Parts: sequence; structure tokens; C-alpha cells
Amino acid sequence: MQPPVGLSFLNPTYKIMRSFDDPQGRHWQAALLEASYGNVMLVLSPLDGTEVVQHLLGSDNLADAEVEVAALDDAGLRALLAEALPWDHSAGVERAQAVYGPGAKPGAPVHSFNQRKNP
Repeated sequence: MQPPVGLSFLNPTYKIMRSFDDPQGRHWQAALLEASYGNVMLVLSPLDGTEVVQHLLGSDNLADAEVEVAALDDAGLRALLAEALPWDHSAGVERAQAVYGPGAKPGAPVHSFNQRKNP
């Protein structure tokens, strides 16, 4: 069963932040970020460094992303880390333009997720 959006802390099965080690033994944290236009990113950073990388998830909302990430084992998180790109604040713009059209701009208000799902 999936918890309501924003109530992940009530069910320890669904975690917004996960920790894991990469193949070199480096300890990483992975956190979900609900971004503009309904995008959800997995943001990853090592505990011993300053770099931040991101992986744009295909989930439609944060609740779905929580379920997806909760189902991953450490190997799955390492695979997403291998595909991750350096942090880029405009990473979701291409997806937003595909959904909303070429006029979509970062920071433009979106009134609801349902509006995006049912144009």
C-alpha cells in the first residue's frame, strides 16, 4: 500500500533518503527531490565530498518515486549513480517543454499535478 504524498515519515518502508556504498567503498546518500512540472529527481552526494549528481526519474509524482526507490537494493542505487549527471538546475526543462509545449520556462507556476496529467 502506498502512503499519501507527504506522509512518508509515517511509514518507514517508504524513505525519501537512502544511504549506500559505491563499488569503491565511498558512502553516498540519495534523496528524492520534487521539482517543477511534476518532475522527480534522485539527488546523490557522497558524505566525504562536495559533488552533487542527479538522476531524473520517470515517476509521475513523489509518491510513485518513493515506492520506486524503496524497491531498489544497493545495486539498484549504484546503477542510478552510474547513470547520474552533474547537478543542473534546469534538468527538467526538456521534459516540461515536452509536456507543456515550447513556452514552458523554469519556475513557471503549475497549479496542480492533475492539471499536468489531464490537460
